[in-house]
Amino acid sequence: MDIAKIRKKAKEVKEAKEPKSSSGPQNAVEHATVKDVQGAVMTVVSEEPVKKEEQTKPPEKTASVIEPAAEKIEFLTFQLATEEFAFRVSDIEEILRFQRITNVPRVPDYILGITSLRGKIIPVIDLRKRFSIFDAGDTFSDVSLRKILILKGSKGLFGAQIDRVRGVIRILQSEISEPPAHLTEAQIIFVEGVVLHKNRFVSIINMEELIEMKG
Repeated sequence: MDIAKIRKKAKEVKEAKEPKSSSGPQNAVEHATVKDVQGAVMTVVSEEPVKKEEQTKPPEKTASVIEPAAEKIEFLTFQLATEEFAFRVSDIEEILRFQRITNVPRVPDYILGITSLRGKIIPVIDLRKRFSIFDAGDTFSDVSLRKILILKGSKGLFGAQIDRVRGVIRILQSEISEPPAHLTEAQIIFVEGVVLHKNRFVSIINMEELIEMKG
């Protein structure tokens, strides 16, 4: 800070308040009050140019809010003849090995019968017949690979016989496309959409239609 400017300012303040005396300029500075000197210092400081680094810095940009990734849906994929289908994992109670099914008279042909699950009687449907899928070669008739999916219906649990389980996939809802035109009318009723997964087309089953159990 410039001491000469401080002294000069203090002198000007003192001379403005008191008449000049013979004691001289030096004496005026020595008798200047502390308040006067402080005022002079503040005046000089206010006259000093603002240093570049002291200038107000622009506000830093706040980090953009990262939106959470869209949640993926889990599907259990399985095979019927040569075609691949899937149920939402949330719609499946459990998976059973193929077990004895008792026939029930006077029911639609796609209902295989009933089976027992820990003392509960559960109806079982044949998804092949339900979707009108017929395989002349019957290449996937190996009973050891067959499973019964226990599904959560609006009226209770029911079983669905499948040829074999493929696995679980996780996909976004946006990845599901409209059902393809090559599906038969009987199939397209039960298919809500199709997804391409690892070069395989998987048809997503519409549970709402399936659980209607229409004839």
